[in-house]
Amino acid sequence: MTTKKPKKHPSKEEARAIFHAAFDKGGTVIYPKYAKARMKERDIDANDLMELSRCGFVYDSPEPHIKTGDMVYRMENSKLVIKIAFNIVNKKTIRIITVMDSGKGRSKP
Repeated sequence: MTTKKPKKHPSKEEARAIFHAAFDKGGTVIYPKYAKARMKERDIDANDLMELSRCGFVYDSPEPHIKTGDMVYRMENSKLVIKIAFNIVNKKTIRIITVMDSGKGRSKP
């Protein structure tokens, strides 16, 4: 009888680096329909997410998505007042799950 080793998930620091690579180093960002709708609803665009990739942090350990079981990371930055939930497809590809905007002092030109 063999025991299955638990799958190793990227650390918070690795997740941040992968998020950054997806935006700034020729990677891929997948925007499902739901994520696009939340971005439009909350007036958040790809430029906001690119800025978050440069100055955001993953503060908490990932949690499994309730439907897919994929590990979900949350990146945020208090200056931008944006939070994003995403999962990692591979070392240069992320999938946006949703975006949040606390609305506290965030203004767009």
